[in-house]
Amino acid sequence: MENAEKKLGTTKIAPVEGNYLMIILILHAFVFFLVVTTSDGIRLNRSNVRSNSIPDSKKETVDFCVKYGYPGEKHEVETKDHYTLTLHRIPYNGKNETADRPVVLLQHGIVLSSDQWVLRGREDLVFLLSDQGYDVWMSNTRGTAYSKHPLYSKDDYKFWDYSLNELGNYDLPAIIDYILNVTGKPQMTYLGHSRGVAMAMILLSSRPEYNSKINLLLGVAPVIYSKKAKCPLYQLAGNRPNAFMRTSTLRDIIENAQLKNVLYTTKNTRNILTTFCRPGAILENLCPYATFWVNGDDFQMFNTTLSPLLISHFTLGVGAKELLHLLQISESDKFRAFDYGTPRNLKIYGSAEPPQFNLSKVQVPTYLYYGPNDFFVSERDLFKLARELPNFMGSYKVPYPKFNHVDYIFARNANDLLYPHIIAAVNKYNKRQLKV
Repeated sequence: MENAEKKLGTTKIAPVEGNYLMIILILHAFVFFLVVTTSDGIRLNRSNVRSNSIPDSKKETVDFCVKYGYPGEKHEVETKDHYTLTLHRIPYNGKNETADRPVVLLQHGIVLSSDQWVLRGREDLVFLLSDQGYDVWMSNTRGTAYSKHPLYSKDDYKFWDYSLNELGNYDLPAIIDYILNVTGKPQMTYLGHSRGVAMAMILLSSRPEYNSKINLLLGVAPVIYSKKAKCPLYQLAGNRPNAFMRTSTLRDIIENAQLKNVLYTTKNTRNILTTFCRPGAILENLCPYATFWVNGDDFQMFNTTLSPLLISHFTLGVGAKELLHLLQISESDKFRAFDYGTPRNLKIYGSAEPPQFNLSKVQVPTYLYYGPNDFFVSERDLFKLARELPNFMGSYKVPYPKFNHVDYIFARNANDLLYPHIIAAVNKYNKRQLKV
């Protein structure tokens, strides 16, 4: 484990490689061509582009659990602002139903869902934790396929009218309270990936009473501070030299145009992409670039056969307001509430500027994990976060130079380079011995 006070060298921000951008544009152009071509050109045979031709494309989280020999449960919880969220649970590993199983909650990151934890098979972290004797839960936030609202559909702007504020202050407390009530346990271990870490930091700093409900916080690729992050999405808006606009301008655009979400793909587009990204298809070797362009490239450890499955499960996009909130934090280099602009900030917060989340109130023992090639998390930004946490226990830098933002869940070497460290920390704070 490294100390948060470790002296950091100067981090150079590499420019977005032109070939990445070109490939992304080609992919989008190709899909557009396939979609719009009519009788005068190429016609698509719908039977050849249905996503159900991709094995497991229709499966949900519970289905994958059962497929790999684990019992799966589906639970629903309602937030205070009436979103219904689906939680998935592996109560035991199918071999041992002992009642004394500590609770571990895994919270997905941006654009993803609970599906992210189960797509690779028995080597996935959730199954390893279940084998270690834990009661494993996987939560979903609003904006995923596992969420709904009684008044708004996913086609309505109001459904997507939320930021990180709501994820941390409404979704996460409802999830935690429900799980502890069902299990009868006083505490849980929390593992957040990407913005799943930000959700926990918002909750624990805003409602300190929740610190007593979590015995350990594992922050995997924490997307909080991002001033030096290399992800090209941060060029969309902010104060970087090549940014398209300031976040205040983007806020006006989102509100005036009632822009709902970003990176969303329609069902027809998903069907086309899964067909042309499947093994042996024309775009098989190009499709991973769509992931690498944003998260960092790692061809060596990425299983390209997963591409169609990822496309079929992770394509609802991200709420435009949520993405804007992340860009605002990057622009200000301050972890604070959503910025509505001075007039509305005064009405909502009682101050011209949005309030900062007071991380000194986060008392839960915290470990942070990061990769050298993670485009969302720079070493500078991670240790800025670490220095603000009063109970920071250490960090772990994955010893593989290409380890990127999604390698934590999809890389073939995650089982060797990362998961043993996570399991050791979970066992330590739950006073359990490693099962081999």
